Amino acid sequence: MKNALRPEQAGPAHQAMEAFIHQYSHPPDVLFRAPGRVNCIGDHTDYQGGWSLPIALTLATHVALAWRDDAQVRVGSDLHNVQFSSTLSELTQSAQRAIAGTPLEGLGGFTAAAVDLLAVDRGFDVWVTSDLPVGSGLSSSAALSLGLLSALSSPSGRAQADLIRLAQAMENRYLGVNSGILDQTAIIYARADHAVFIDAEAGTASPIPFDFASSGYQLWIIDTRTPRSLAHSAYDQRVAETRQASRDLQLPNLRAAAKDDWKRLADPILRKRARHVITENERVHQSVALAAKGRWDQVASFFTASHRSLRDDFEVSTPALDAVVNAVDGVNPYLSEGFAGARLTGAGFGGSVIALFPRSAEAHLRNAIAETAATLPVQPVIIPVAQPADGLRQVH
Repeated sequence: MKNALRPEQAGPAHQAMEAFIHQYSHPPDVLFRAPGRVNCIGDHTDYQGGWSLPIALTLATHVALAWRDDAQVRVGSDLHNVQFSSTLSELTQSAQRAIAGTPLEGLGGFTAAAVDLLAVDRGFDVWVTSDLPVGSGLSSSAALSLGLLSALSSPSGRAQADLIRLAQAMENRYLGVNSGILDQTAIIYARADHAVFIDAEAGTASPIPFDFASSGYQLWIIDTRTPRSLAHSAYDQRVAETRQASRDLQLPNLRAAAKDDWKRLADPILRKRARHVITENERVHQSVALAAKGRWDQVASFFTASHRSLRDDFEVSTPALDAVVNAVDGVNPYLSEGFAGARLTGAGFGGSVIALFPRSAEAHLRNAIAETAATLPVQPVIIPVAQPADGLRQVH
């Protein structure tokens, strides 16, 4: 898991080392880089055993840790100037209260959950740095979970499958978020210049070439800066609805559904939820095949179709997300070739849009986003993605 960093990644790693030394006056024993991820297509399919296609980002969370000879724990981060001291027993008690029904929050909550999950019996100093925007659908929470779990598992380490299971348990059991494994799997298995084709039911993750740039296409993340909290949103409701749909269809999950099985559902809400999952799985498979052929115009068109499904059938979009997607779609009449497509990414209820478009459309798209921004309460932030990045790595 340890390897050399690309130049654009070495800077943040060095800054994380320097921040730790400045805070604690000694170097860390280990430093892990856990990137954010953006899901290109295949949202709300993982907890129904489906498929998805994420990539890792150069934006990342760095977790630096040094072991102590006592039971004291010192935790800090440059995010929101968080800093506190505790003991292993106090953190374990907090974690047990979370299991009893009071979800943990913040960096202290993540740390307590990791201590309890790993049965940590030795104190430590930890410092967290990150350039990942929180609440934007780019997996900042999964990156933090995996960074902490990896650092606290050193020096022996953990198998990749164990890290995925533990990170999911952290969110499900301690943080009150009923998440699947898409984020964790993407961050663990990501490779530079590749997307990760994830089969949630089989628990497999296969890297596939995802070279949109050589075909003259660009990828943007457009952060609407509308934070969301999965623990306090309709996410859990969507999980419950899809589970009910699969039960009504007498299927183990909606991955097993035939193309038109959603039509057999009597409840109109469940019909819509099932239709999204079934058609989204098909869009993932088609996008993988089209990417292999360099048909990025058609991949982009599936982005737009995916958004409509998430908006209309799964009802997880917002006015800000819709406005940005519409702005991207609105440049298509000005294109002489290719197609510009966009979709919300992640769980929805706020966060970011991912857009795939011909390089020749950049000026049109910037103008369209600027015009749309004037109608929104907060100015969106454009994050260009030059290429997919590497996944979780130990960098020191």
